Amino acid sequence: MGEERRWPLRGKMTLLFVTQHKFSVLLTLLLGLVMFFFATTPAQAQQSSTCPPPDKTLKGVWDPSRLKVLDPCQDLSGRVTRTTPEPDGDTHVQVRPDPQFRDLLAPKQEVRGNLVTEIMPRDRRHLPVPSRGDEVDMTGAWVRDKTHNWNELHPIWSESINGGPVHRSGPGARR
Repeated sequence: MGEERRWPLRGKMTLLFVTQHKFSVLLTLLLGLVMFFFATTPAQAQQSSTCPPPDKTLKGVWDPSRLKVLDPCQDLSGRVTRTTPEPDGDTHVQVRPDPQFRDLLAPKQEVRGNLVTEIMPRDRRHLPVPSRGDEVDMTGAWVRDKTHNWNELHPIWSESINGGPVHRSGPGARR
């Protein structure tokens, strides 16, 4: 008689375990889907809190008519190959883009294989000039310089050097 009582209980326990296991798997999948669809990447979070409204994209840029805005809020990561002070006060930071950003390059660039990024004089208090060899993550206005016939990230809204803190500048930047 003792064995007869254990079998029904064992069946109920097994059924309970299977039901709990299925529920756990279902809950895990559901949470994973919610996170996938509603989570923002660090780049998206940086971008949304960094870029000014589109009508202020070229505010403070010397002769903005020479630039065609391709994307007012573009991310870029890559390695700095050189920096050059320019006569207009800007600093050209030549960046060799990581593979996922090479499509930002035009067939002709100031330095072949590099994207010109520009730190404006107004932004030097907030954006440090990186050094040759530094890995940078930047967000800025991706523009076509019609005078020189190349693409640039100008102005830069934010930058992080070698995985360090994110520095922000520009109109409407949250610091």
